[in-house]
Amino acid sequence: MSEQISQPRFPRRGRRLILGGVAVAALVVAAAGAAKAVEEHHHGMWSMDGGIPVERIEQRADKMLGKVSATPEQQAKIHAIIEAAAKDIEPLRKEMTGTRAQFSSLLTAPSIDRAAVEQLRAGRAAAMDKISQRLSVAVEDAADVLTPDQRARLKGVMEEFVQHRHG
Repeated sequence: MSEQISQPRFPRRGRRLILGGVAVAALVVAAAGAAKAVEEHHHGMWSMDGGIPVERIEQRADKMLGKVSATPEQQAKIHAIIEAAAKDIEPLRKEMTGTRAQFSSLLTAPSIDRAAVEQLRAGRAAAMDKISQRLSVAVEDAADVLTPDQRARLKGVMEEFVQHRHG
């Protein structure tokens, strides 16, 4: 299923936290494939305005799932998990839209409203925590789809990927 989820502009730290959460989810589900997708995002191959390419993540997941002999049924279940997580996260991401501009306005005002800055920071942190919680559920759900042997093989595939990438 091809679907684009709009992606607001985040300060660098927020993008990294969210993308790190996505990478953690992908580690269990698609290991190196999703890590490659995140790497491409950091190198400008994903548009921050264009959104998360769910179909591309699913393709990379399929590539890694193929390496652990996942069945078509397992792949379909994991696709559903990826798509459901993306849909659940979208409103949370939208909630954080514009915070960079809001922070900028607050911090460049003639007088710094510390309470407003803190309220904005706390709201953003709460939304990011909700995203992290949803990603954790997705990781757990995806791990349940795979057998213990497949999860162990996926770990080995990921270790090889990390060694190849950093070695």
